[in-house]
Amino acid sequence: MQAIRTQIIVKQQQPETKTQSGIVLTQNHETTYGVVVSVGARVKEVKIGDRIVLNWNAAVQIKHGNDTFYAVNSDAVYAVV
Repeated sequence: MQAIRTQIIVKQQQPETKTQSGIVLTQNHETTYGVVVSVGARVKEVKIGDRIVLNWNAAVQIKHGNDTFYAVNSDAVYAVV
């Protein structure tokens, strides 16, 4: 799957519920991250493999086989974390 122009293809990553030492994290609001799997030719801010925070309301869901991906414009990215 290849993104075009200013689009980014993202795989959703669920927030961590435990630390590496086994402490259970409880949060009232959870931030859901995405991992970049493809970037369009005009995108310079992120690269494949980056973990990002984005506006999920601006994302278009894509089903490919058993996987679900999201396509968003690069303007929907808030931060690389």
